[in-house]
Amino acid sequence: MRALLLVFCLFITPLALGQDLPRYDPEAYCQADTDSPSLYNLCIEDEQSYYNDLRQSWNDVPDDIKSYCIEDNRDGIGLPSYSMLELCVSDEVEAANNVSTFSFD
Repeated sequence: MRALLLVFCLFITPLALGQDLPRYDPEAYCQADTDSPSLYNLCIEDEQSYYNDLRQSWNDVPDDIKSYCIEDNRDGIGLPSYSMLELCVSDEVEAANNVSTFSFD
């Protein structure tokens, strides 16, 4: 029985939990974005705010949207950021909730 529980905890549970919120490097992202100390600080504050928002809502984001946005953010121009991840997630969730239809009328 313990072996079965161990197998469940090690293999089944992580699959059910979906993807974790990725760990990005906001300092590197913000440093690459500007040479201005004040703009760097604003960027860090923005990244912190987006990270905090994502952390609160991440478990409610569908796994397919998580996967798409993580990959899109990683493959985009420049370094990945929480601001771009949050933008992607919010756009995709809104689009999924408001699917457009086509009509020949």
